[in-house]
Amino acid sequence: MNTRKDLLLEWASERGFGSWAQFREAYAWLERESEMAPWETASLVARQMSALGHIEVDWRRRSWAAAPPVLTLLPSAGAHALLTGGRTRELCDRLAMALADRDDLYGLDPVEQPLAPSAILIACEDERAMRKLASALGIESAYSVSSQLAEILPPLRAYLDLAGSTPAPRGYGVQALDLADLSWRDVEEDREPGLYRYQAPDGRRFRLVEATGSVFDVDLAIGAFAALAIAGETGRLKWFRASLNGELQVPLRTPLPTLHARALALCSGFAPERHGRSLVYLNVPEKVARAVAGSLAQDLQVVG
Repeated sequence: MNTRKDLLLEWASERGFGSWAQFREAYAWLERESEMAPWETASLVARQMSALGHIEVDWRRRSWAAAPPVLTLLPSAGAHALLTGGRTRELCDRLAMALADRDDLYGLDPVEQPLAPSAILIACEDERAMRKLASALGIESAYSVSSQLAEILPPLRAYLDLAGSTPAPRGYGVQALDLADLSWRDVEEDREPGLYRYQAPDGRRFRLVEATGSVFDVDLAIGAFAALAIAGETGRLKWFRASLNGELQVPLRTPLPTLHARALALCSGFAPERHGRSLVYLNVPEKVARAVAGSLAQDLQVVG
């Protein structure tokens, strides 16, 4: 595996942790001669890697850390295991050797992705075979990380209860989120209920204002879905039924909180695909889709 995103993950895994500036510089160096899509940025790639469980990102403190490697079975996917978390060269070498010595496992060809590291999938006879492999590699294993995450997703109000704040300082440019098309528009005041964005010297800041006048210091993901809930816009997530699992469609301009994105991405091991103005997560069971929607105060729209 030597795609640029694989090399970025290897660099992050070997380094362990660092500042956002270091990650951005490493990304820029690896992509210096590539032809990228117009919308590709270091922050977008970092969000994809975070959703897939490879790294943890603290956007407020502008830092990141490699996540511990884990083998997990994908839900309703015929005993296929996914390697997530950090991916050092030593670990990849040990994995190749372990697969060569086992007849109850079959390493599939890595699946390259344009905005994320290649997906490493392993066909197993059963869960026991996966756990034996994880033990041999010295890493953790889990039956289905996506299902476990879906079961513990906190409600939107729990996020807000921890984010109470004072109004934003005056003197910064302010914009309000227009829920009709999820775009930003310049405003003079930030008193009406909704989500506001401020251009502060150290980066963008977001405040959510409720009808009661309560103010919350939020990130874009929590703030956007909270604003939709305040306005009664609760039908923005669509789940398309398939023969077994389905696909969940999320508006492109409302990124999901990290845990929600991870619960969905680890259903398949693939980063969400961009379809027009939406992001589509693959192989999502209805139970997981409903848990994600319910946590974000959305009524899941089932199609098909």
